[in-house]
Amino acid sequence: MPRANRRPGGLGASQFSWRQIRFQHMNPISDEMLMAFADGELQPHERRVVREALKKNPLLIERLECFILSNTRIARAFRDVSAAAIPQKLLRLILAS
Repeated sequence: MPRANRRPGGLGASQFSWRQIRFQHMNPISDEMLMAFADGELQPHERRVVREALKKNPLLIERLECFILSNTRIARAFRDVSAAAIPQKLLRLILAS
């Protein structure tokens, strides 16, 4: 079997690397919790848990950076759309339903 196709659990040419799979088993911080941290939506005790995990795990920092970057790109892409007025015809349709 070609080296590129060898992945744990018979995943074939999976998108996950050995490093990512090992990290998932060692890390108690879910993607949802990390995204909430990036968005500033966690409770103080949850923020402390995430900060402590970030200090110990460089892969977790990489994941957080990805979430922050994607948030920034999405906000930038929709900045003009969110500032635009809603067309009256669309507003009437929404309010009528």
